[in-house]
Amino acid sequence: MKTKQVSFKFDGTQVEALENIKTKLHASSQAEAIRKSLNLTSALATAHERGFKIVIESPDGETSQEIMIL
Repeated sequence: MKTKQVSFKFDGTQVEALENIKTKLHASSQAEAIRKSLNLTSALATAHERGFKIVIESPDGETSQEIMIL
């Protein structure tokens, strides 16, 4: 696999969000958090393109929310 280095500029809010994602996804670095986020977003977009609904459901199954992919 060929790799390419890229860089991004994030504002403070985005850096905070990235750190939060890093923690929640158990990523060892910000780069790994971005890679995991990209993989997840790609999987969601592919499922949406195939006609799947993407739904978040509460643990008790009482409440659900459909995620809209734009």
